[in-house]
Order: sequence, then structure tokens, then C-alpha cells
Amino acid sequence: MLENNPLSIQIVDKEGHTIGGNPAFINLFGTIPPPEFSIFDDLKNKSTELGNLVSLVKKGEIVHLPDIYFNAHDTVAEAPDIPLWIRALIFPLNDSRGKPERFVFMHENITDSKIAEQELIKAKEHAEESEKKFKEMAELLPQIVFETDTEGKLTYVNKYAYKMTGYSEQDSIIGIS
Repeated sequence: MLENNPLSIQIVDKEGHTIGGNPAFINLFGTIPPPEFSIFDDLKNKSTELGNLVSLVKKGEIVHLPDIYFNAHDTVAEAPDIPLWIRALIFPLNDSRGKPERFVFMHENITDSKIAEQELIKAKEHAEESEKKFKEMAELLPQIVFETDTEGKLTYVNKYAYKMTGYSEQDSIIGIS
């Protein structure tokens, strides 16, 4: 089950040192971390929030990490220089007394969706800027300029439209078909 799982799986000891990883883990990160590397220490050094989540998992809780930007090369020089966005789940493997003895990290590569999300944000910002410029220019024109939604309702009219139709801006003709 471990070897054929498409999700990256990493098993670490109590200190966060890697005991093993499945082929998907090696494929995702390019290497097994060196023995001295602790994923727990690395997460604690990234932020207080991540450090708090490490503390929770060490107490036996299942933890979903927030999306993390990660490049294995930044911490392990021999690793490939491949920046990734990772979503991870950590859960304890308990000993016979029910105490956390080892921990399992399951990683999902979400790089493509993060890139798409960032592109959508940029596109929205660009659209908002274009809309602002359109309205600024429309207010300067000595002609009626209006905009409608797909149902034909007015969503924008310039000041000249109010002047020519006799409506005041307080009458608000926005929303009229």
C-alpha cells in the first residue's frame, strides 16, 4: 500500500528525522533528506503557526498544514532545485501505550493550482484596473456611455447620460432595464 500510493508519504521519528519515504515522496522532493535534517525543526523555523501545529501533532493530534511553498534544494543542497506548493497532513503512529512514536506526512503537490490561483488574482486585479480606467475615460466624454449586464439592466452610466436624460445621480437609474 505504501509503495504504490500516489500520494507522497514520509515517515519520521519523534524528532522529525526521516525514517523512510515511498517512491511518490522521492519523486516529489527528488531525494530523501539527510539523517540530520528534521522536518519538525524546519517547520518550526518557518513560522510560529507551523511550530504550534508541530506541537499539536506531537501530542497525538492529526494536523492539516496550511499550504506551504517549499523547495527541497533550500534545505538540502543535493536536492533538485524545484519550487513546489505542498498541502500536507500529519498524523501520529502510536506505540502500544497509545503514545506517538513516529509520524506520517502525506504530501500533495498543489503547485499547478496555486499558479492558477495566482494568475486568477492577477487577472482580477487587471480587470479591476481596466474597469477603473474605462469609467475615468467615460466620465470625460461628451456622449452617453452606459454598460449593461447580460439581462440588459444598466450597471453603469456616465455623468453625461444623467445630464442628457434629465435624471440626477441621486435618481439612480442603475438596475433599470
